[in-house]
Amino acid sequence: MTKKTYKPVLVNSSIGQVLRYDFETEGELHDFFLKSLAVFQKHDSKTKVIGKSIYVFKKINQEDNNVGDDDVRTEKN
Repeated sequence: MTKKTYKPVLVNSSIGQVLRYDFETEGELHDFFLKSLAVFQKHDSKTKVIGKSIYVFKKINQEDNNVGDDDVRTEKN
């Protein structure tokens, strides 16, 4: 049996750029996910499975995001 390799595609999303791995079957997706889980955890990545694709992206820290009341500035006259 030959070892199949999967090449990710870089796609844009509402949270930034994410890697998408596409699979022909759910079995391939499941096997790849289990074999790659340690790598995803080591690099502090999150995953999302939609259909027969896995999306991999970095976790966003709230401190790095800097979205909140501090970003809203108003002038007082």
